[in-house]
Amino acid sequence: MPRLFPVFVLCAVPAIALVGLACNSNSSAPRPTPTTVQSKTVTVTPTVVVLPSAGPSASTVVVLPSAGPSASRSPSTSPDQVAAMQSLIQYYQAIDAQDYTTAYGRWANHGQASGQTENEFANGFATTVQTLVQPGKPAIQSSGVDIPVDILSVVNNSAVQPLEQEVDRFTGTYHMKSEGGQEVIASADITKQPPATEAAADVSDSTTTLNSYYNAINAGEYGRAYTYWSNNGESASQSFPDFTLGFSRTTSVEAKFGEPSSGVAAGSVYATVSVVVIATQTDGSQQSYCGSYVLRRSNVSPFGILGWRIEQANISPLASIPGPGQVDNLLAKNCGSS
Repeated sequence: MPRLFPVFVLCAVPAIALVGLACNSNSSAPRPTPTTVQSKTVTVTPTVVVLPSAGPSASTVVVLPSAGPSASRSPSTSPDQVAAMQSLIQYYQAIDAQDYTTAYGRWANHGQASGQTENEFANGFATTVQTLVQPGKPAIQSSGVDIPVDILSVVNNSAVQPLEQEVDRFTGTYHMKSEGGQEVIASADITKQPPATEAAADVSDSTTTLNSYYNAINAGEYGRAYTYWSNNGESASQSFPDFTLGFSRTTSVEAKFGEPSSGVAAGSVYATVSVVVIATQTDGSQQSYCGSYVLRRSNVSPFGILGWRIEQANISPLASIPGPGQVDNLLAKNCGSS
């Protein structure tokens, strides 16, 4: 069973290499499929969040979250945890780019911790088309950092003719350690689950995905939040360490979402969702923001099972904190003047 694992599948041993990234590097490959977009307004009140950074103008596309130049690292996330997560994310990015040499080198002992030669490692991805990985909150252990993962992988089913595709699901934990000044994969305990047949509840529609994004931040699961952005976080246009810096000055946030507007293009469904964010900073002050997110999901089977992901955000600060009626008006007018 090559597919997600090179050459063979083993659990609870270091001979596992998982392919990653939410989008196949082959531009002809289908992209994630949408369910019906449901109109809703969601209020999220987490204790730790990230705030959108203001661009030079309201029309500037900016990334959420973003930190100012003097932001300090979130006290709930250690440098070791951030470095380990960054290394794992880069591993998946290399796999997606079919840069198997770089990915192989992310395993300890110059790749040998994978239990395979580099050629065996690369050949294990022959049937993998696209993979989505969502990491959970890392935990520091005496030997390094453990990162739980949930993986969906679209694979070509070579046993079926004509060729069919299916979505495999795996869960487990990567064990990261420091080696030569960087975090590498020491081993992995991965178990195959029953195949996925529909999108997970947290990404079943566009507004729910945004709600899940803020909830992940609230839980301190920054890796999961990061990968709600498409291409395993690449659409956030910032590294994972920079992403985490955006959480240092915010203690709570209330986010309200307007009714999604949808469109279809190039095998995908897109949704634009207006948002008003009111954040409380660590000094007790508040700042409000208004703008919109653009999310995408493939409408090509079976890629729709991967669900919705954030493509971009266009967010700007407001001059004052809006009241409830003003929030509804801003959402209805897509952040136009009240």
